[in-house]
Amino acid sequence: ASVVASGATEFNIPMYPPVDWFSDPKLSGPTALTMTEDGRVFGHVAAWDVDHIGMPFGTRAPRSASGYAYFHTGVVRTAEGKDVNVGQLTLAGGHAPMHANAALAVKHYDDTSSAIADVHAGEDAFGIWVAGALRPTATPEQIRAFRASAPSGDWRSIRGNLEMVAVC
Repeated sequence: ASVVASGATEFNIPMYPPVDWFSDPKLSGPTALTMTEDGRVFGHVAAWDVDHIGMPFGTRAPRSASGYAYFHTGVVRTAEGKDVNVGQLTLAGGHAPMHANAALAVKHYDDTSSAIADVHAGEDAFGIWVAGALRPTATPEQIRAFRASAPSGDWRSIRGNLEMVAVC
């Protein structure tokens, strides 16, 4: 499937992306969320040394005790026929309320129509990376909004640890 932007730019976003798109992108430094013309998505959604803008001063992204199990709630089938655990990058709806517990926050993000990309998350020396693919249904308007928007993670207390449950 492909997306055509105003007849000028063609995006060939695969229905079944290559499995290596979901692997650690081996970034050489803090990297902004990036989208290539073929729909590959990679970069950091949070850096270890940057304060989280929506939290009290000095609050930084926590490391996951679960390997991002509470973010990886979906599966994408790859071109090689392998299923990869993924979470979604969302464009619409904003963050769940701060007072919401983890279950309510996850429910807030369950609207799959707000998802624009399916990604696998991990950690490196610089922060929390994601790697994956745009959804083949992404419109030119969504792609523009995606490129112009900074990612914002949502962490909730689960079993005594802060865990990333979503990325807007």
